[in-house]
Amino acid sequence: MSTPTLRPGTLTLGEHFSGAFATYKSRLWLFLGLAFAPMLGAILIALVLGGVIMGVTLSSSGRTPGAGPVVLISVVAVVAIFALVLFQYRCLAMSSLATRDVAAGHHPAWPDLWQRTRGFTGRFLLLALAFGAVFLALYAILAFIIVLPFIQLILQGNTSDANAWTGFFGTFALAVVLMLAVGIVALILQVRWLYLIPVMGIEQTSGFDGLRRSWQITRGAFWPTLGYYLLMSLAIGAPIYLVSIVTQFAVTPISISVAEGVAPSGAAIAMMVLATLLQMAVSVLVQPFSAIFVTVMYLSRLRALAGEPPSIAYQQAAWGQPYGAPGAPSPEAGGQQPPYGQPPHGEQPPTGEGLGDHPTR
Repeated sequence: MSTPTLRPGTLTLGEHFSGAFATYKSRLWLFLGLAFAPMLGAILIALVLGGVIMGVTLSSSGRTPGAGPVVLISVVAVVAIFALVLFQYRCLAMSSLATRDVAAGHHPAWPDLWQRTRGFTGRFLLLALAFGAVFLALYAILAFIIVLPFIQLILQGNTSDANAWTGFFGTFALAVVLMLAVGIVALILQVRWLYLIPVMGIEQTSGFDGLRRSWQITRGAFWPTLGYYLLMSLAIGAPIYLVSIVTQFAVTPISISVAEGVAPSGAAIAMMVLATLLQMAVSVLVQPFSAIFVTVMYLSRLRALAGEPPSIAYQQAAWGQPYGAPGAPSPEAGGQQPPYGQPPHGEQPPTGEGLGDHPTR
């Protein structure tokens, strides 16, 4: 058992960030591995497909490859990319499970997490297919509303008819309104279903049960959930944005040299390579924090639903008097605060739904 990384009780905004950072730091290489594994898979798929395409091109002896190889390569590419997406979401589920374990003071490892998320891919696949069908249906409806009237306008030869164009723009405006409405609904669903992966990974529910469970957890907490998530996104987006600015400054001299027909200097190329590597490194480093932070939000929300008091209540109880009261001991004066995850006076914290400790199903 290691030291738990989350304070007992429901967490404040600052404790969300500090707890997520402590969790990330505690098992840095594990979380980096979970984030980098899908990237490595994408690189391998790109290399294999690139090699196959090159082999087909060379074997054609300069002729255009037939339809058969092209279709086969396209099908393999789509299947490989879809499998990679499923693998990426399983890694996210493993990250959520690892976050819960580290927060409770455990020391998870990759083989254990892989075993405990067995069956996740199949459960998530059904949900992904359902979402894909809904997305294609919405896309087809919007395309039908926008594209079909325009095609009819061209085929009927009414391009000079003002009334025809008025009807077309009216239909286009309706499509824009529908797209805005779909965007608003998508934002609401994204917030209400934010805990889908933690629920599926930790509680081992099916995809559709995970949606219902996340909807229940976020009920009555839409705006705090949205606000915390936006703040986290800004926090991890800031370093990426700053590094992208540095990369842009490094690439600009090379772009100017190429535009002027002058070969860029070795120093400019080296700076561009270093800036690109820095941008990739920063992206890999900050990516795991997002999954960890969302899981910390999920755990804190479960504690709140279980009726746990704010974390400051545990501190007050540990010192024997209300926090800040005259004569009350403080950490600076030698007062002892319980370690993260441990309640005062030897009491046991609430278990089950409040801590995310759901039985395996």
